[in-house]
Amino acid sequence: MLCPVRGNDLTPYATADYYLPGSPHVITNILCCQHCEALVRAIPPQQVHDHCSVASYTNLANEPLYRRQRDKYFIFLFNVFRKYFTKQGPRYLDFGCSYGHFMEVLRSRGWNVTGVEFVAPLREYCAAKGLVVFESLEALENAGEEEPFGLIALIDVLYHLSDPNPLMASLRKLLRDDGVLLIRVTNRYGLTRLLKRVFRRSHFRYQVLGDATVTYSKKTMDRLLANHGFTVVERRYWEGGKREEWKFTLFSLLTAPLCWITGGRVMLTPGLTVLAKKVRPQTGVASRERTASAGEGTSAREHP
Repeated sequence: MLCPVRGNDLTPYATADYYLPGSPHVITNILCCQHCEALVRAIPPQQVHDHCSVASYTNLANEPLYRRQRDKYFIFLFNVFRKYFTKQGPRYLDFGCSYGHFMEVLRSRGWNVTGVEFVAPLREYCAAKGLVVFESLEALENAGEEEPFGLIALIDVLYHLSDPNPLMASLRKLLRDDGVLLIRVTNRYGLTRLLKRVFRRSHFRYQVLGDATVTYSKKTMDRLLANHGFTVVERRYWEGGKREEWKFTLFSLLTAPLCWITGGRVMLTPGLTVLAKKVRPQTGVASRERTASAGEGTSAREHP
């Protein structure tokens, strides 16, 4: 099996629990890339699709809970990226928009919002609120949506994809030349590495690796973005506004400064958020290699 970021062979790393419809749990193999630090779950894409279709975050019964937990967090996110836009209300694409909460926040501030969501009940829920949501990028393009987007967001989406490259290539085409790509991933990498190195763990419960198909470190994320012609302009480790149990809030308060001080080398925060922009395209294999190498460890703004 090859690394989806570097393309080289992966090495065995551990095993981990995973949940599928009708099954309490299955044990999956976790592989490691020795070059970019990616941790990759060896699982068929259809099983990932089946899992996401019945996960708690795609269940409409849980919508009020997620809204209560994240409504102020989405306002925090808006305040993070709005400095990159001089004009109010550019086009926004939310890939994996779920309940449409972030779309509602931006729509209320004058943005032209569009979403993509493969779970049919969630699309119907968004449509009932007057939100335009497509099943796929292909459906969006077939509808004649040709004007590029000023902001594209993938919030808790990227780590589900066993091969993120087709999506990243498509999003680059859909983004304006001066646009911003916002990616947020749950940080499973730091704790997993810690348990492996210090406590010699060879199997991880679901609470550790969760349902991540590809687990990203700072290095992994930088490399993936550079491969597709993006450079990171800002990183965030602290996630303001989330309403969680006090122990999770305290953990975030303690680990975010540690990530910032170490430049992301010690990354134990619950999440990693990056903002990236396009770099000027280069031609030739050597030029692409230089672009990818330059993307690793870029001088982006680092924030706790």
